[in-house]
Amino acid sequence: MQWNVFISDEDYRIAESNGIKPSTLRARIRDYHWDKQDAITRPVKDYKYTPWARWKDVCRQNGISRQRFRQRISEQGWSEEKAATTPIQDTMASLVAARAKKQIITDEVLQIMLQNGLCKETVHSRLRYGWSLEKAITTPVNMVGKAARKMKKSV
Repeated sequence: MQWNVFISDEDYRIAESNGIKPSTLRARIRDYHWDKQDAITRPVKDYKYTPWARWKDVCRQNGISRQRFRQRISEQGWSEEKAATTPIQDTMASLVAARAKKQIITDEVLQIMLQNGLCKETVHSRLRYGWSLEKAITTPVNMVGKAARKMKKSV
């Protein structure tokens, strides 16, 4: 690839007909070392069709930044619509929701857990893994090693 490629008036005209500005054409050829034909014909990327561009106004109405919007989509797997329309919870509401989730274990549930030989940490762990409350408090703990062998011998 040559470093100093001559760009003719015809090249500028073709590039312009493809929506490419002269400065973009020069940069593609001289700075980025593109092939001349690619530099003239490959369209410029249009950023108005990105998810942020489509949802920017909705996000701003809901107080959601661009970074939060992208994070919700890429890291949390949300749809674009959900990421843009779900308002950000304030800190106090977040704490109240977290506390409500932790208070699943009532006295009745605690009695069932104790009857099945389960501790709170085991039940909380099972709930975090997506188990239903009923399954989490009624399924016995898997025993491994000596304890499991002892149980088999005694039965």
